[in-house]
Amino acid sequence: MATEYFIILAAGAAAGGFINGLAGFGTALLALGFWLQIMPPVTAVSMVVVMSVATGLQGVWVVRQRFLTTPNGWCGLLCRAFLACRWALQLWR
Repeated sequence: MATEYFIILAAGAAAGGFINGLAGFGTALLALGFWLQIMPPVTAVSMVVVMSVATGLQGVWVVRQRFLTTPNGWCGLLCRAFLACRWALQLWR
């Protein structure tokens, strides 16, 4: 049973990591499909939260490095975000 447990645990982590790398989200969706088969829901959700935060922090670090080396940095991002929101609101009205 212990070997099967760790194989399913690793398969869930690998599936969650793969879909997160592919789409940027969906870690919990895939990982919970595996992990709820072998552990209680509270434990599985807690592990998914930790896994999602860890992969999210990695992404934040990569983005941080990009913005620190770009001349307009955060200002350029915020200006583009503001313009995109304004454009979306105009379409909505």
